[in-house]
Amino acid sequence: MWVGGPVPSPVVPGGPLPPQAAIQYPEKSDAVTALVFSIIGLIVCQIMCPFAWRMARLEIKAIDAGRRDPKDRGLAVAAEALSIIGTLLVALIVVGVIFVAIGGVVAGA
Repeated sequence: MWVGGPVPSPVVPGGPLPPQAAIQYPEKSDAVTALVFSIIGLIVCQIMCPFAWRMARLEIKAIDAGRRDPKDRGLAVAAEALSIIGTLLVALIVVGVIFVAIGGVVAGA
């Protein structure tokens, strides 16, 4: 227990730690691109969503491996979630078209 005077600051071997902004990552983040592709895929063209899903998944893996800045992880997770929703919509549309086509063939027979 320390009595009398201010608490001494902890001593860091080797000097002060570098600021967080000084850390350099070997790869540039694609999180924003994946998020934009996911949003465009949901709004305009759902066929883009499986590609955005793959891009977001690779981004998350690169962040987890330490090759990309972890501050973009939230964007990558959002991109993955949106692209999964878009991909499921594409799958539902394809299944619906198949059922309508089969129904038309059966009704015409």
